[in-house]
Amino acid sequence: MKKIAVMCSLLLLAGMAQAQIKGNLASAIAGAVVSTEKADKFLEAVAAADLRTVRWMLADTRKTSHLVNVKDKDGNTPLMRAIQGLNSDLSTYTRGVAAKKREDYIRIIELLGESGAYVNTTNEKGWTALCMAAQGSYPRVVSYLLARNAHVDHLCGGKKEGVTPLLVATHSKDLPEMIQLLVDAGADVNFLSPFRSYLELRSTPLMGAVDHGDVESVGILLDAGADINAETRGTVEGMTAAWIAVQNRDWFMLQYLVEHGGHLFSYLDGDVLVGIRERDYMFPGHIREYLESKGYDFNRPTRLRVFLYQGGDYVNEYSAAEMEQLYKTGKLKKK
Repeated sequence: MKKIAVMCSLLLLAGMAQAQIKGNLASAIAGAVVSTEKADKFLEAVAAADLRTVRWMLADTRKTSHLVNVKDKDGNTPLMRAIQGLNSDLSTYTRGVAAKKREDYIRIIELLGESGAYVNTTNEKGWTALCMAAQGSYPRVVSYLLARNAHVDHLCGGKKEGVTPLLVATHSKDLPEMIQLLVDAGADVNFLSPFRSYLELRSTPLMGAVDHGDVESVGILLDAGADINAETRGTVEGMTAAWIAVQNRDWFMLQYLVEHGGHLFSYLDGDVLVGIRERDYMFPGHIREYLESKGYDFNRPTRLRVFLYQGGDYVNEYSAAEMEQLYKTGKLKKK
């Protein structure tokens, strides 16, 4: 009997050591204690916002930390499943039912935390609970996770392709309160996303907020030290936050950025690297006047390096005014 006990202990320790190497120690312990049937039932109850069943199962489990840290086939913990449910489209329900489900999901998240859920566990894609919460519309959940020491600058998606929760938040929603929470927790406001992330461009949190037209979040990021003239990388290089505002024809945002020191272009050795589309040079009269009052010369030969093809060749060395005229006359068209 002693030999069997020793062997079982060694097997358990070996499994735990291997899981720790992979960052899944909690899952290994839980898997050794909680049956598959019970784990699946608990995960289903969490995903369905079945608060009564979740409470009952937690009360019926001797060591709740084992149950609350089990994982599904994708590596998602109950905490992650609850956040996924909260982020899901609840519009198919009536307003009253949807509101109740949201509150139940949030209460389940709080119960899981109180019962020993590990907030920094990663799933198979390298995302944590905070990464998922940053995609949602509930600052209350982000605040709860940060209070439990969630890693604010975890690379959601892994070291090579990951982005931070702040970058996820600014590219997902218009939620200044959530941005403020992440900034106050010490998030890197100048993080530049890697080339192969799920974002189309290598961009910063500020660019995401500008793209969403979220002036309040832009102000929060600038107050925290965000580089207003940081440049995009990847498919289109050298594009600034102000130029993103131009592409979106968000003239209020453009003026806000220029007033705070933003530049339309990033000059690199005399060249301006930007992505040109036909509408980009159709500035309204009052915006042209405003930019000219700020010293921008529409007739200055900026040697624009254009990322579109005209007859198979790059279009080069046009001033802004010349580009505008070429588009208006139809002499320059996208192929």
